[in-house]
Amino acid sequence: MDAVLSVAAGVLVVFGLLLLTISVLGIYRMPDVYTEVQATAKGAALGIVALVLAALLTGDGPVIARAVLIAAFLLITAPLAAHALVRAAYLSDEPMYRGDDEDGATEG
Repeated sequence: MDAVLSVAAGVLVVFGLLLLTISVLGIYRMPDVYTEVQATAKGAALGIVALVLAALLTGDGPVIARAVLIAAFLLITAPLAAHALVRAAYLSDEPMYRGDDEDGATEG
């Protein structure tokens, strides 16, 4: 049973790091601040939760309690922080990406 938990924790760590890496790449790939914040907030929150779940599988009592508190705090604050950043960008008249006309979708 210990080996199964260890393997599951390892898979969760790799999955969490992959999600965090994808969220960082979202900053460079997305065209405006609104989509950058959306990609980063969701990816980072899910990546951290996967890492916390890995800690839950391998930890003892105090580690599990701290991991649950960390996950709850991140799941509450990540969307609020993303909302605050996007609202500040909107109020400062940050332009929104409208798309390219290269695909011909606006013809008609």
